[in-house]
Amino acid sequence: MSQGTDKTYQMLWDCQYCSQKKNLGLTHRHCPNCGATQDTTTRYFPPDSEKVAVEDHPYVGADVLCPSCGNASSRAARCCGNCGGSLTGGRDVALVQAPQAPPPPQWQSASPPTSTWKWKVQYTFVILGAVLALFAGTCAFVFHKRAGAFEVKETHWERNITVEQLDMKRDSAWCDAVPSDGRILDRHDEERSTKQIPDGQTCTTTKKDQGNGTYKEVQECKPKYKSQSVYDKKCDFEAPRWVTLRTEKAQGGDGARQWPTLSLGRTGTSIGSEREASRTEKDIVTFVEPSTGKTSTCDFPESKWRTFKPGARYQGKIGAVTGSIDCDTLVAK
Repeated sequence: MSQGTDKTYQMLWDCQYCSQKKNLGLTHRHCPNCGATQDTTTRYFPPDSEKVAVEDHPYVGADVLCPSCGNASSRAARCCGNCGGSLTGGRDVALVQAPQAPPPPQWQSASPPTSTWKWKVQYTFVILGAVLALFAGTCAFVFHKRAGAFEVKETHWERNITVEQLDMKRDSAWCDAVPSDGRILDRHDEERSTKQIPDGQTCTTTKKDQGNGTYKEVQECKPKYKSQSVYDKKCDFEAPRWVTLRTEKAQGGDGARQWPTLSLGRTGTSIGSEREASRTEKDIVTFVEPSTGKTSTCDFPESKWRTFKPGARYQGKIGAVTGSIDCDTLVAK
């Protein structure tokens, strides 16, 4: 938003013939020292400490350049004050733009010579190549697998059943999002979001050339905003939820596999009731590498697990760093 001030001030100009400085743009149409005609293209804004106000001067528009001699005359004139020619068809003088604040320094050095630039590019590619080679070497080392001979040390199985119990659990949520089975225990205010609200204006004053040897100071204002918290009701509540209570386990060697005996307490949907949640099973073979004595395990499907017998020998791959067997590479010897 722009707001004009009440006062009008005179532009200044310097005479190019006698070097008379700071002539008044409106008052001095000719140089007061040598009489030379004012050159409108040399007008400039004075510093604030040297502003000269124009009192009761009617503004009739930007000055007009004479089509015959090129000198400037008031928009209100019909004939050129220099040569007397008609001003009809004359164009407006060019307006002076107020100086803008200089951009912040970039602190960048000048462009390097071509040879230096090429050397830096080559150096960058060398460093990049070295990094990639190091990365590739590291990956190869970490993921490298060597051949190994293994012996089945033992086989065993595990069967697990997870049991859940219905219990009252405390939680919190915005009151408009509390679940239907939740019982509200407490309400309190809490910030849920923020919004932008007006917080005055930021104003700067700029100078506007009027084209007749004067200028006005115009205030440019932009609204500024601040963040304001938006509060809402937060609810503490409790609701019935199934939570893990215990895990029933069964395990053994190469005998018959079975699930653990499951003994549930009260069943149903009341608080304290129990239910079976999930079942998991593992069929594990433990191998030992005779040359190193290190052991490693593999989890196989039951049908394949039953083919492994203690003392049987296999060959396959093992991680050079991790020491883990690649179970998919095992082949009976």
